[in-house]
Amino acid sequence: MAVPALIRRPSSASNVGSAHVCLIAMMAIIVSTLSALPRSSSFVPQSSSIATRQYPTFSAIASPLDQLKVDFVGSLENAYDLNPTNAASASFLDRLVEQVTPQSITRLMVESFDQLGAGKWRIVYVEEYSTSFGFGSLFGDMTACEVELIDGSITSILQCVNKQSPYQLTIRGNVGTAGNSMLIKVRDVQTRQMSSENENDGLLRELKEAPLSVMQSLVQKSWPRMFAGVSVVDVLYLDQDFVVFDFDFLARVKGKRICARKEPDFF
Repeated sequence: MAVPALIRRPSSASNVGSAHVCLIAMMAIIVSTLSALPRSSSFVPQSSSIATRQYPTFSAIASPLDQLKVDFVGSLENAYDLNPTNAASASFLDRLVEQVTPQSITRLMVESFDQLGAGKWRIVYVEEYSTSFGFGSLFGDMTACEVELIDGSITSILQCVNKQSPYQLTIRGNVGTAGNSMLIKVRDVQTRQMSSENENDGLLRELKEAPLSVMQSLVQKSWPRMFAGVSVVDVLYLDQDFVVFDFDFLARVKGKRICARKEPDFF
């Protein structure tokens, strides 16, 4: 018996057409939903190629001032010993000092000098250095110098050579700050005649029986009068482990752009 047209089952072609309509409708809903989502402006597709991928570098992390300090220290032959002057070091040092103002140093010294200054420092570079008559000759041939700051006191130990005779000069004093400067009042001076124990390793030992030079003997007896007054240290740069300063020691010893590094804990 024939099936009435009203209840006739749809053909397979009709089924395919309906499926296509449903699929298109679903895709339209998905597209409209994705379009409504917020877009992040920070997402930038990047190539996976190693040649084009950007990696962070030290120069991108550090400030220009930090980079100049790193460049200067890297130009030195010895990390914690006194170095000869050279054009590269002088250039980096000029640029470093030019970017620091006395006002910023003053603020730093008021806020943090006790913390930043405390410790043992080693002189690593001296751009200019001059001595005058009298006790100034004691500082004429400095080969090494270390300075220790602690609780308002300063101790400087200098290794010097006078007429091929090495000696050690120890100066102790009190230190304070004023603006971007340190003020030093000497309270004790000692000299010790030294001798090289081994010419190859450069170690020194004290010669207790060796006679002092005329100037050294005079210093031992008359240092309170000779070192009377206040010495001024103008700080040009300062951070947790590096300092640059100009030095005027009672108008007898003057230094320009003297650099010191703080000794690390493992020293």
